[in-house]
Amino acid sequence: PTPEIRARMGFGCPTTRLPTFCDTKTPESDNTYEVQMESQHSIESLLKAAAREGLILDPSQVKVSESGLDFFALFARDNTGIEWVVRAPRRDDVIERAQHEMKVLSFVKPRLNLQVPDWRIFNRDIIAYPKLSGAPIGEIDMQAKAYVWKTDPSALPEIFVRTSAEALARLHQ
Repeated sequence: PTPEIRARMGFGCPTTRLPTFCDTKTPESDNTYEVQMESQHSIESLLKAAAREGLILDPSQVKVSESGLDFFALFARDNTGIEWVVRAPRRDDVIERAQHEMKVLSFVKPRLNLQVPDWRIFNRDIIAYPKLSGAPIGEIDMQAKAYVWKTDPSALPEIFVRTSAEALARLHQ
């Protein structure tokens, strides 16, 4: 059978295109569940969705993020050099949660003295916003199926601890 049919039969997901997640039993996994990928999105489809919204991104500057469980994401620069995050839902059910995320971001943005994603595009197909400066403190490693810290969590920098505490205190005012 084709990879798509094998996936529907519970023998793994096709891996020929970009990822969306499915939980499957594979004969090799001894009846344990593994998160594997099937396709729903491509770089081209996300770039086209962004272009339909007026965001023209350079296809030669695309970096794919494998870190999101709910969204397929890529990073790309526009013609002015601004780097953008473009996210597409991996499943239909995440759009409703994304609406809640947007409300939270709108709430915290004027209250906190820190960078907050500024969603410039939000629809059922994509969410797009200029990338925040700096680097993430960690991300999900899809192969290890674990959160991977980019810094030692037992020795967090003082600035991280202080600014996190300040943000939490401000939210409670």
